[in-house]
Amino acid sequence: SLVLPSLMSDPRVVIVAENIANIAAPGIITSSNLILSNARSNNPPYPDLVIHSGGHVVSKALTGYLRRAAHLKLWRVGTDHTLTDTFKHAVRYINCPPHTFYRALTGFLQKGKQTAWLNQWQQLTETTRLKLDEPLSQLPFSDSTVFRYICNAITENTLIALGNSSVIRYSQLFAANNQAHYFANRGVSGIDGSLSTASGIARASGKLTLTLLGDLSFLYDSNALWNRELPPNLRIVVINNHGGGIFHIIKGPSEKPGFKKLVEAYHSVNIHKLAEAYGLQYHFAGDLDSLAAVWPGFMNKNQTASVLEIETDPAVSATVFRKLMNMWG
Repeated sequence: SLVLPSLMSDPRVVIVAENIANIAAPGIITSSNLILSNARSNNPPYPDLVIHSGGHVVSKALTGYLRRAAHLKLWRVGTDHTLTDTFKHAVRYINCPPHTFYRALTGFLQKGKQTAWLNQWQQLTETTRLKLDEPLSQLPFSDSTVFRYICNAITENTLIALGNSSVIRYSQLFAANNQAHYFANRGVSGIDGSLSTASGIARASGKLTLTLLGDLSFLYDSNALWNRELPPNLRIVVINNHGGGIFHIIKGPSEKPGFKKLVEAYHSVNIHKLAEAYGLQYHFAGDLDSLAAVWPGFMNKNQTASVLEIETDPAVSATVFRKLMNMWG
């Protein structure tokens, strides 16, 4: 993570990394999904070479952008047992730890004027950031406005355990916080064990650990709270839209018969009573004002393990998300 920022002194280099890569630094692009979704008609020209390392890629826009390239060379760097060709253009597999490769690469840096290609990436990044801030301050309370508040409120040295499905996608809307460290079960495929993982991280680290979960992820793994050693430094945010909000975002499922019962999996579980059953502190927010009011107490380091339920409307959240992903349209 210390080597990669030095590569950006070369005007030929653009570094794209999602928040779960934990390499946030000034100049590293961490919101590629939003940028490329809003630049479909004005995508940056393709690079001559892509160097790819790390795990699962969340951004479908980034994956699609690179896969659509007619002629692209890609080097996969890592110690995978088999070649991971995420973008379908791999021509070389370099079997070594990524940090070793990137450190060696610093010996080949070139200085010079900023290239038009780099400038276009930087302009798209800044334009997207400005266009994101304006509508979010005016749009109704939703999953997106909740994540904006939380991402801005995260303090130094907080560990963040992201739930799968819609939660990890919402978190990618905003620039990664370089004072925090992100974890996720991404690549495991599904909502299994997200709360158990977060509990383990809190227990092992001793640091304030904030896990962000959808209501189905929380309920699916609520037995993780049935634990006499539940760490007091665990903070659980449950975005409760009473079902699988991701299926309101994905085109198609919400238009099918039996959607609420069979796909969204609508429920009426009382999260307050469930938190009480396990002896957890409980907080609730139903709008931004109440969220701002309860947040300091919820995150207080002297408090025991706590749940913050934030209730949102799934239809409103889906509408807001689509608007943000199509700000140019």
